[in-house]
Amino acid sequence: MSKTQQGFSTRELKKIFSIVFVAYMVLAVAFYFLSGEQLRYRDSRGNIEMPVANAATVELTAGSVVEQQFTPKIQIFEQLSVQWGVFNRVNHGTVNVQLVNMATQEVLLDQNLQADQITEGQVTTFDFPALETVCNAPLALRITSHDALAGDALTPVMKTDATLENGQLYVNGQAVAGELAFSATGRDYIWTGLHYWQFAAVGAVILAALLLALGWLARQLLSRRVFPALLRRNWRLAGTPILLRSFAVPLQRLTLAAFIYAAAASLPWAIAGVSKFLLTAFELAATFFVCQGLYAAADLTDLLLASCGEEVRTNRTLTTLLNKVYKVLIVVLGVMTMAQESGLPVGSIVASAGLVGLTISLAAQDSAKNLFSGLVILLDRPFSIGDWITVGDVSGEVVDINFRSTKVRALDNSVYILTNSTVSSATINNGTLRNKRLYRFTLGVTYDTTRPQLEQLMTDLTAMLKASPYTYEDSVLVKLSGFGASSIDLLVSAYLRTADMTRFLQMQNDLNLDLMDVMQKNGVDFAFPSTTVYLEKNSEN
Repeated sequence: MSKTQQGFSTRELKKIFSIVFVAYMVLAVAFYFLSGEQLRYRDSRGNIEMPVANAATVELTAGSVVEQQFTPKIQIFEQLSVQWGVFNRVNHGTVNVQLVNMATQEVLLDQNLQADQITEGQVTTFDFPALETVCNAPLALRITSHDALAGDALTPVMKTDATLENGQLYVNGQAVAGELAFSATGRDYIWTGLHYWQFAAVGAVILAALLLALGWLARQLLSRRVFPALLRRNWRLAGTPILLRSFAVPLQRLTLAAFIYAAAASLPWAIAGVSKFLLTAFELAATFFVCQGLYAAADLTDLLLASCGEEVRTNRTLTTLLNKVYKVLIVVLGVMTMAQESGLPVGSIVASAGLVGLTISLAAQDSAKNLFSGLVILLDRPFSIGDWITVGDVSGEVVDINFRSTKVRALDNSVYILTNSTVSSATINNGTLRNKRLYRFTLGVTYDTTRPQLEQLMTDLTAMLKASPYTYEDSVLVKLSGFGASSIDLLVSAYLRTADMTRFLQMQNDLNLDLMDVMQKNGVDFAFPSTTVYLEKNSEN
């Protein structure tokens, strides 16, 4: 498989071009249908806006003519509006409004209005069926009346200090200074010329597709080149490799999301609020990916314990607790940040959560007590996982410590689950903390044992124990301790070189067998409970 100079294979390049093509087709179709008329037209920059009237032209009695000449710059002429004055009365008669192309004498508009239907300051609007041939053509707006009488006619109003470019106002054939209070509005194509909007649409979609392709390439570059190179370096700060490994995937996804947002935002969406929605979505995605990286960097908690003592560093339970607390904090902060970016009332949510937490704590006091007791055990560390402890009547190996309870496995392999509140309030015997175990018992021998036999037995037992690799030599003690009901009692005592219970039991077994050998060698028997019966002889017999 061939490679390009950029390091991508032929197959990968085909994949890139496929992604670009598919993205182009999808975006082109979506852009076309969602943009609608805005994709083709825009409001005209050549609209003639209606000025604010400050005077009347002339009372439109029979034979009066008001004519406003103008040259529209609108590519699609759609609306014409005229403002009227009625002298604060109800007038009568018919008013004729015409729009004439002065170059061709074509009448574009011819409509009559009833004067009694017009009120003071009213604006009358006339719609056209998309006039596309009058751009830059000289037009005349003519307003006349044939039957109105003096004192019973309305008037088109004007603005005396306005100047209309390429236009002139005439009243009864005389040019006057000012501009008729009228407007001529419509739309333009996006570009000069018909149907060039298609090229604009294609350009926008291609730009968006290229941004998507660049986003995919940037992610591949981060994944294959940047992060592997950074991870191969030797960093002074111990936390740097952890952060790089944790943020590798989230930053790749964030980079791709940034290009996706740029591609989507580059399109002229016709739907209101799309731009704001896209920005909010990108902010939420960015927050999520950052929190994802921080969540994966939970190993940073181990660095917090690096300067502590060995006991703290090797405390697996404390390490697990810090890890969980760190992850919970990241999740809580992430959720609150995303809620704030979404416009949710974070303050109300926090207050509600506080009330819920208080209610739960009151309803679960025992659980809370066990939780705090568990924290005390973790911090005070009277024992650790693997220690052999005795709590009350329970003895065994600690196999688990959590926030609620401590699990202890006894010699018979049964597991005792002790609540942390019980453990913290009890006296704890941690056998693992001692470096030796006591081997001690009372040895009973029979009363028919002679003194020389007894002395030799004690001498041989002492020698056997001191010679054993299991015992501390200076701790060996074998002495006559008393006289029992059925035996002569010898105290046998020594410390064994182990703290492990299983190892201790094995050592004790071996020493007991050696003791039996010494007893047999000296001809001394073990005593056991017995009763002696004395019979009195009859003197007469």
